[in-house]
Amino acid sequence: MTCNRHETRALLINVIGTDAAFKLMQTRNLAGCTFDIPKGGNGRGEKTIALFSQAIGSEATDKLMSHFGGERIYIPRDQEYRRMLRNRRIVEAYNKGQSVNEIASDFDLSDRRVWEVLKTTDMSAVH
Repeated sequence: MTCNRHETRALLINVIGTDAAFKLMQTRNLAGCTFDIPKGGNGRGEKTIALFSQAIGSEATDKLMSHFGGERIYIPRDQEYRRMLRNRRIVEAYNKGQSVNEIASDFDLSDRRVWEVLKTTDMSAVH
C-alpha cells in the first residue's frame, strides 16, 4: 500500500474506528512498524493476528484483515498524530485572531516554533 502516514492513519480510523486506531498507534510493538497484513488466520500471519488481536480485539482485527489483507501497511505512532492535532489547533487559534505570543504561551512553545508550525501546516485543511 502506498499511502503516507497521514493517509494510513485516516484509513485506519475509517476501517477500525477511532478508539481501535489510537490503541494500535500507541501499542509498543506495533506503532512505528510495517506489517504484512494476512488475508486469513492461518500460516505465517498467525503471530501478526495475535499481536493485533491483543492490542485492538478480534473484531477490529477482522476488519483490518478484511480491508488490508494481503497488503503491507505502516502503523504510524500516536505521537505524530498528537503533533498534527496540536499543529491544527495552533493554526485554528491563529486564524481566530490569537497572537503568536499567546499561542506560544498556551501551548508551552517558543514563538519561533509557533511560526514554524504556521509556515509548515496546510492552513486550508483546518476548518
